Amino acid sequence: MSVAGKHLGTPMRFGLWLIAGAVAWAGLLVLSFGLPWEALQRGEIPPLVQGLYVGGLYLWLLGLLVRARQRRGETWADWGVTAKPFPQLGQGFYWGCGILLGYYTLGLGLGLITRNPLPSWDAAWPRLVRNLPLALILALTEEVLFRGYVWRVLNERFSPVQVWGGQALIYALLHFKGGVEMCGLLLTGLLLGRLRALSGSLWLATGMHAGWVYLISSLSQLGLLTSIAPLWAGAYNPAAGLLGLPLLGVLLALAPVMVAASGSQSEP
Repeated sequence: MSVAGKHLGTPMRFGLWLIAGAVAWAGLLVLSFGLPWEALQRGEIPPLVQGLYVGGLYLWLLGLLVRARQRRGETWADWGVTAKPFPQLGQGFYWGCGILLGYYTLGLGLGLITRNPLPSWDAAWPRLVRNLPLALILALTEEVLFRGYVWRVLNERFSPVQVWGGQALIYALLHFKGGVEMCGLLLTGLLLGRLRALSGSLWLATGMHAGWVYLISSLSQLGLLTSIAPLWAGAYNPAAGLLGLPLLGVLLALAPVMVAASGSQSEP
């Protein structure tokens, strides 16, 4: 088999192994915890089982990515995982959190989101500490998948613009959302992809992605916000409502400014 043929077959094997692992891990958890089928149909899954499933799935995904890189004979730098994550990782995280706080402020000001009573500090701080490394791991894994592996695979057959749009479309589709949120996820994928293309690495996109995951997961677990008009503004995720779409569009236009401010070197 030619090198091109070998590389073309890799995504199919990758997808099959990912699905097989996801199904096997779900089945193992269901059997281990004795979850009844009726409860699963109603979506009544204990938080512990949900956490174990997501954690195990991402570990499996990370292992598959390591194996795929080895089979392709590529380096981590080829996938955008360069040797120096800072300051881009920290700046991306800072901007990601700042963007979300701006979105929440706008939603509260327009009356589309309401604020709930603050929980006690003793109840809040364990989640805030625990969610930080989890957000970084989740964001890095997704960035390596979509803006690393998928990016490289598409780059073998398509133009740079097609690669940029293709990875964003795959990113949106694999989140299994519809309607407005599908459009928001597509814009999110375009934004993160543009940061990757302009900076030459995944770190700025990973930091921003991690900042979003961290705030969204932390605030939702604490129940701090409620959406009054879900179509217009998701309580936590800007991609879930119409209000977030122009915000993501503005960020997409400002991507070169963010890259320049981070000190990243643009690709020629």
